Amino acid sequence: MIETLKKKDFKTYIEFINNVFGYEVTKENLEKYYKENIVLVIKRGNKVVASVSLKEENDYIKNQKYYYINYLGVLKEYRREGFASILFDEIDKMA
Repeated sequence: MIETLKKKDFKTYIEFINNVFGYEVTKENLEKYYKENIVLVIKRGNKVVASVSLKEENDYIKNQKYYYINYLGVLKEYRREGFASILFDEIDKMA
């Protein structure tokens, strides 16, 4: 159900970002962002309907990994279906 964003899904992800956040993202900027962040998506068919992007950090003093959540969004027509909770559960497993 949850997968890491793949380059083949950039087009639908750009549409998702535009619909959810109203940002005009270029493929070039997304490629730069993709190299430095983890992007998890939930899709229906080939369409991204929910996503969270994370920046992984390491606290070497506490010897633990943590994540900054940069963007979390769900398409309006898919809200109230528990997708954000599913994404947060996945982040919890990762950490």
